[in-house]
Amino acid sequence: MNMQNATLKNSILVGNQTNANYSGAFNMGGTNTIKNNMLEATFINGNIDGSMTYAAFTDAENGDYSLSANSYCI
Repeated sequence: MNMQNATLKNSILVGNQTNANYSGAFNMGGTNTIKNNMLEATFINGNIDGSMTYAAFTDAENGDYSLSANSYCI
């Protein structure tokens, strides 16, 4: 994800892959606001560091991305 003077709030970014030539999930420049998110394999202060398991979607394999009752995002 490339961010340049952007805002990312209340989002879930899990199950993403980076290519072999890129070592991080974010490429940031300028002034960015990143808060209240679940970010897999990336810790940015004030966000939840999680995976697809912790996001706890109801049935992601079949396209239901609503949050189950045990989701860390609730």
